[in-house]
Amino acid sequence: MTMKNKAHLLILFFCLITLPIQAQNQNATFKQMKEAFSASDYTKLSALFSDSVDLTVRNTDGIYSKTQAKGVLKSFFEQLK
Repeated sequence: MTMKNKAHLLILFFCLITLPIQAQNQNATFKQMKEAFSASDYTKLSALFSDSVDLTVRNTDGIYSKTQAKGVLKSFFEQLK
């Protein structure tokens, strides 16, 4: 086995090892999102956003900064009350 093949095998092995960890993190994030939505907690929900968010809420859609998306969600949850 050549050195290049060993490197590819090592990278593949690393990816396979970290895949379950990433899936667990993703499941935890989805759970946090569900809980925040259920509680109408836009602050906790927006804390899970990246710096840029593609968001669609009712008739409003676009790519927003984290802060802007938080404001859109705040308005949405306030309208539900």
